[in-house]
Amino acid sequence: MTILIFFLSDWEKRLAVLTGNPISIFLLICEVIPFIIGVIFWEKYRKNSLMWFVLFLGYNFANDISSGTYYVSGLGNNTSLFFNIRDVLYILMFYLLYFNFLKKAVFRMFVVVFFLVWIISLIYFGLTSNFIETYMFVPKLVGDFCLLIIILFSLIEVIESSKISKIADNIMVYIGLGLLLSLVVKLPISIVTFVGWLKVTDASDPRVTFFQLIRNVGFGVSCIMYVIFAYGLYKAKKPEITAT
Repeated sequence: MTILIFFLSDWEKRLAVLTGNPISIFLLICEVIPFIIGVIFWEKYRKNSLMWFVLFLGYNFANDISSGTYYVSGLGNNTSLFFNIRDVLYILMFYLLYFNFLKKAVFRMFVVVFFLVWIISLIYFGLTSNFIETYMFVPKLVGDFCLLIIILFSLIEVIESSKISKIADNIMVYIGLGLLLSLVVKLPISIVTFVGWLKVTDASDPRVTFFQLIRNVGFGVSCIMYVIFAYGLYKAKKPEITAT
C-alpha cells in the first residue's frame, strides 16, 4: 500500500510538471491542428514532397505525447532520445523538402553543403556524447542556422519567379515564414537557455524566472508558427514539387 501511495504521489508530481504551464498545453493543441488540416487536404500533398511535411507534423505531435507519457509514467526522467530522434528527422525532412523545391543550382548546392556540415556535427556529437541521454544541442543549432539561410534562398526564389498575386498560393511561403519567425526568435533563446540554465543549481535563483519567461516566449512563437502552417496547408494551391 505504501508503494502504491508513493507511486501515485510521484505520478501526480510528474504530471504537474507537464500540465503546470498553460502555454505548453496550448502548444500541443497548436501542434496537432496543421496535421489535421494536412490530412483533410491530403489529396493536395500526397503526390509531392509535402506529404513528408504533413506526416512529420503528425509524428512530432505523437512524439511529444509519447515523451510526456514516458516521463509521467515513471519509466524514466531523461527524454533526450525522443527529441534527438525527432530533430534528426526534422533536419532530414526540411532539407529534403527545400532541396526539391529550390530550382537554382547554386541554392541546391548550398543545401547539400549545409547538410554535410550538419552531418559532421552530428557524427562528432555521436562520438563524444551519449545520444540516448544527452540532448544534441550543437547539431540542432547548426542545422537550424543553416536552415535559416536555406529559407531565405527559397523566399528569394518565390519573389523572383512568382507574381505577387500568386505568392499567397504557394505553401512554401507559409512554411518559410513560419520557420523564419520561429528560428529568428528561438535560436537566441535556445542558446541563452541552454548555456545559462546549466549554471542554475538553486530553484530559488531569480534567474529561473527569467529562463522560464523566455522559454514561454519560445513556446508562444512556436504556437504562431503552427497556426501559419495550418493556414498555409488550407489556403495554398496544390504545389509543384515532385515526390522523393
